[in-house]
Amino acid sequence: RDKVVVLRSDAHLRHVVSGSDDETLRVWDVRSRQSVAQLSGHMQAIRDLQVDFERNLAVSASDDSTIRLWDLNTHECSAVLEGHLDRVTSLRAKFDRQFLLSASADYSLRLWNLETLECEAGLFGHSGAVTALA
Repeated sequence: RDKVVVLRSDAHLRHVVSGSDDETLRVWDVRSRQSVAQLSGHMQAIRDLQVDFERNLAVSASDDSTIRLWDLNTHECSAVLEGHLDRVTSLRAKFDRQFLLSASADYSLRLWNLETLECEAGLFGHSGAVTALA
């Protein structure tokens, strides 16, 4: 059975976004305890998630080696970031500065510009998968 892998909530615990092994994200209304949207597009399991509730933006990492940006108003994928050669394992975002750092099983880190949607830098040199960012 598929499991939830990652959860992110807003500061007031009104909304939660979850990422799952079933390749989807779900947006939850905590008060009603209902899923208000299912976001589909990844071809493999979700591994990590960053959310900016003020900008209504979610960013997901997947075993399909892509990163997807999601508009939480329309519940649509607004962009796909490609560049990693293996599963994307972890994300850290600085939404106010429009930057995203991603880690991958391809032994690399990548720094993405969320405004231009381009990879600004690839950081290589690890001898194994990079599995977490703090």
